[in-house]
Amino acid sequence: MRRRYSPFWLPLMFIGPWTFALFLPVAALVGVSRIYLGLHYPSDCLAGSLIGTVTAVSAVAVL
Repeated sequence: MRRRYSPFWLPLMFIGPWTFALFLPVAALVGVSRIYLGLHYPSDCLAGSLIGTVTAVSAVAVL
């Protein structure tokens, strides 16, 4: 029997310890740059990162 793979699962195949080390500093720099440029308040960036973290952890728990 041949397994069929959906393209949706392709990005999940590359999740590993290196992804955390790569994407966390990028996300932090984007948040800091938004505050520095005056586009967002610090509470906006903190709330956005909290919502994103909760969403990501929930998605990984469900999958």
